[in-house]
Amino acid sequence: MNLCQISHLYYPDVAGDSFGLHEFNIHIRKKSVEVQVVTWGPGRRRVSSEIIDGVRVTRLRGINFTILPTIKEYPYLISFKSFLRKLSPDIISAQSHLFLPTLQAVSIGRKFGIPTVVTMRGLLARRGWMTDMSQLAYLLSVCRHVLSEASCVICPSEHERETAKSLGLGKRVELIRDGVDTTLFQPGQKIPFQIAWVGRMVPEKGLEYLIKAMSDVAKKFPQAKLSIVGDGPLSSWIKANVRGLALGSNCVFWGRKNKTEVAEILAKSSIFVLPSLSEGMPRALLEAMACGNAVVTTDIPFAQDLIKNGEDGLLVPPRDSAGLAHAIVSCLDDGNLRRNLQASARAKVLQNYDLTSTVERNYELFQELTGKK
Repeated sequence: MNLCQISHLYYPDVAGDSFGLHEFNIHIRKKSVEVQVVTWGPGRRRVSSEIIDGVRVTRLRGINFTILPTIKEYPYLISFKSFLRKLSPDIISAQSHLFLPTLQAVSIGRKFGIPTVVTMRGLLARRGWMTDMSQLAYLLSVCRHVLSEASCVICPSEHERETAKSLGLGKRVELIRDGVDTTLFQPGQKIPFQIAWVGRMVPEKGLEYLIKAMSDVAKKFPQAKLSIVGDGPLSSWIKANVRGLALGSNCVFWGRKNKTEVAEILAKSSIFVLPSLSEGMPRALLEAMACGNAVVTTDIPFAQDLIKNGEDGLLVPPRDSAGLAHAIVSCLDDGNLRRNLQASARAKVLQNYDLTSTVERNYELFQELTGKK
């Protein structure tokens, strides 16, 4: 089977950008699946190709659009149609319904009679009422029309699957949970008072509420340190907030890191905080749980699917910096609570979110859609 994997931004994976595709591709190759990744090559004047861990990656030239200050990378891939015609894959798998390469892939797949699967990665990115209304209008018009031509739409959480079905986003909508490589992401020697956040610095991640919470945490635990891993359009603003709250000794900015580096940071961290306002099924949280972190996150639909409050994590209302601070302090103050949450988080990922199961479910779907069993 020849699989064409569409990644709209960076490849291989960097924190928060490519949804763990590289890990997935490496594992699905073990089932005699040939994987060809197609992605954008920003700033490149010509098409380039390389092999990374046995996976061929082709970076196409693209026309980039800046839609809003928070959406600076929205590429349209040039020569995508002719490339796919020449490649002639058995199946196309596209990541995220919100980007142009996915819309291109579905349209081209339908034209050439190639089954196309679209995996949703957060139904809406909460970025203010104007952006939210624009996204909803897009979902109910262009996206609904294009996804109706896809062979299957995959959602990583039950909430997203039910919402997608209610909005008519796809003729066939399946639930396949994201998986984590639990051999790469596993607990290490924990550093006391070490807190972590991993992701893209965009409004829907709610990072500013965590920074404000750290101001309260630092008053009780001056030795507490927050490792901030990732980058994004709000990077300068977040750093200014840290300076404004005099948290320079309590917050460390690591920038973008590859998966191995992220795993090393999470393995040493004791607590992971994800203060998001909206999410699909965040890989960063699953990876942190796999690394045995006590997790503090917001009480929104994705977390309700994943976390049982007080057993394998602590849930806090969105936009509640005081609530975040209280939960973090509770974990730092109560060693038994912290250790119980850490052990339960790791156990839940091993039982329900291991990458092997995710790969198997996708492989079975690909076999069905291509008729190659």
